[in-house]
Amino acid sequence: MLTSKEGINNVGGKNVGMLVFDYKGDYKDQKFLDTVGGFVYKNKLPFNPLKLIVNDDVMDMNLPAITADRISDSLAKAYGLGLKQQNSIKQTIVDAYFDAGITEDSSTWNNNPPTINKVIDMYLDTYDTNDKAFALLSNLRDYNVFTKDNNSCVSLLEWLDAVRVFDLTIYSDETKRVVVSLLLDLFFAEMKQLGESKQENGLRELRAMILVDEAREFMSKDFNSLRGIISQGRMFGVGMILATQYVSDFRTQKEDYSQSILSWMIHHVNSISKSEIASIFGASDQNSDRYMDFINKAKLFESVCKIGSRVEGVRDLPFFELIDKDDRFNLKDNAHEVSPECK
Repeated sequence: MLTSKEGINNVGGKNVGMLVFDYKGDYKDQKFLDTVGGFVYKNKLPFNPLKLIVNDDVMDMNLPAITADRISDSLAKAYGLGLKQQNSIKQTIVDAYFDAGITEDSSTWNNNPPTINKVIDMYLDTYDTNDKAFALLSNLRDYNVFTKDNNSCVSLLEWLDAVRVFDLTIYSDETKRVVVSLLLDLFFAEMKQLGESKQENGLRELRAMILVDEAREFMSKDFNSLRGIISQGRMFGVGMILATQYVSDFRTQKEDYSQSILSWMIHHVNSISKSEIASIFGASDQNSDRYMDFINKAKLFESVCKIGSRVEGVRDLPFFELIDKDDRFNLKDNAHEVSPECK
């Protein structure tokens, strides 16, 4: 969370927004939020996942169908749906766009898009109540995750100007995956639309950081947006923190995320293999046995820190110590209004 206080040192001088996906309620303590100038949200987020993100790359394409394909793919992966159900969801989204006057004709793309609730209602009106997707989408609608009012929708990247915590504790596991995937889909599209971040004297502007707690649940589904942000985010000024309990979580059947990650903080873990050490530090690193020994014996707040080719054993600065040592976390200097979306 210290990153959010580093705007003065950022290229361009802008504060760095941080989006936190909180799976266990670890980041919603009010004292913590007051200290970092953060806000917590549970539902009615001011975004529309069906928003059409227009750029030069899609001008000659059927953007509504492409967006429908992206969303249906995320829903299918999150819910474990089959190809037939995925295609049914995609067609429902395309039909919802058509009902809103939005077609492959680019002159219609500025029309207000349908909401995710509209799509769900159309699906529930069309398909069998015994269908797995029917039950899961009905559950998603009941949570009111996203606002129903297009006029209250904002750009996700513009909204991300502070520490924003999305409290996922109330949601089922499937719904958690859907919500995170839809938001990251939207974030990835807006990130690419905005273009590369500024560079100055060999340094690049940092626009935003994303923290996914309990990332194992998300990485295992191989969402396209997650892979895209990890592999391309750097050039757009976007960083991602994936927190999980096992190094093995970074390798799935289809993807080895560890190959795209340059910075690591490894605390004490119950089990770490030589092959996992090699995948992080390199097979030729002669200190692999030392790293393994350190990780196996690490005490609370101790970790092996790898940034690029530099590796050090460090003691992390926990939040309760940080706020005593850094004047930027003085509550009197960081008073703020409560965000209306939080009320």
